[in-house]
Amino acid sequence: MNASVSETLTAVTAPSEPRSQNDVEAQTINMFNDIHARQNDDNPLDSDDEKPQRRISYTRENKLAAINFQAHTFRKQKNGALKQITTWEAAKSLGITPTMLKKWTKNRQSIMTLKKGQRKHTTGHVAQEPRLEELLHKEFEEERKIDCTINLRWFMRTARRIYKELYPGRVTRNGNSQWIYAGFKFSNGWFQGFRRRYGVSVRAPTKRAQ
Repeated sequence: MNASVSETLTAVTAPSEPRSQNDVEAQTINMFNDIHARQNDDNPLDSDDEKPQRRISYTRENKLAAINFQAHTFRKQKNGALKQITTWEAAKSLGITPTMLKKWTKNRQSIMTLKKGQRKHTTGHVAQEPRLEELLHKEFEEERKIDCTINLRWFMRTARRIYKELYPGRVTRNGNSQWIYAGFKFSNGWFQGFRRRYGVSVRAPTKRAQ
């Protein structure tokens, strides 16, 4: 860790931590220092070509590490009490902007649905209901393990059931006894987006999941 980083943040281990958090904090800071160092090596600037550097794209693991860094890093106050570092302090230590870290923290659930090493959703759109999609994909994986070939109808039926379980207050029935799902539309467009986000392929049905 360089001197500037050390001056920026003197982190201590929170009393509730089962192991030294300082090592994790140092690893996270070094991770981001390495990312920025590689970026500078790939984009050298000289007097003849002072173009702005390309914006850095961070992976799923980078973003989650930054979120955990801010959430689990503390520093000792003058009165001896421990206080969690602010978003600004965490961002400065990692060499990113507070706005970026706030956005990652807000979208943590969506970031967790990314594949290892993935930088963003391939569709360019964040899932409207990431928890719904996470549970739907989990059930899909469980059914696939027992060799069930699943079709579109299964996905729609299961997704609606999960939605009812997650948000019972949003689901009602109209005068024709049809279910109304407020705030979400189980459309083909949504399903295609879900498939791309999770890399799901639907085969021709030979077996039906029960």
